[in-house]
Amino acid sequence: MSLKTETPMLTHTDLQRIRDMAIGQTVVDGTDIYLVKFAFGTMTTRDEDQSVTDSPLVMYELYIRDPLREASVEHIGGVQFALMHDRETHSTTARIFNATIDREWRGRGLGKFLYKGAINDLFEAGLAECVQSDLIRSVDAERVWQSICRTSPGKVYPRGMRMGSRGHIYETRGPAPILRRPGPVRVRGHARRRR
Repeated sequence: MSLKTETPMLTHTDLQRIRDMAIGQTVVDGTDIYLVKFAFGTMTTRDEDQSVTDSPLVMYELYIRDPLREASVEHIGGVQFALMHDRETHSTTARIFNATIDREWRGRGLGKFLYKGAINDLFEAGLAECVQSDLIRSVDAERVWQSICRTSPGKVYPRGMRMGSRGHIYETRGPAPILRRPGPVRVRGHARRRR
């Protein structure tokens, strides 16, 4: 497994550099949004048998073209995965351990764009055979996973006992990309659904 190492979570940087590194792009309300992958060190994790392992980290970050600085971009969110290797099956599972999108960009389809782009890339790059959500999710993240399940029936599914937005994980298996690759799509602004 080889990962290209870059400096993670740039707050303001050269727009052309981000465009060159982008693995996905979309437009929301007239704003260009770029999805960029970074490799970033390791994280100490515990396997199911409680053995301690240093798992490589992969980060997928969202950037927008900064409206105040012509050739700059601004970081607006991302998702981080720990790549956990199973010694018995010799397979790798990518587990989400953190995901966020800036508050003013939520409710515009970016969570789904971020997750689908990351999942497809993990499979296409051969970094994981399985991708799993985190166990405890925000209400927004739970809505994104439910939406992905609806649009990818039989490909993404909950595993374990359901207890609200906690108590089970969502899982999808490769080796090929199973979700449509997010490409340059236009997303119109819409009002957030009220409960």
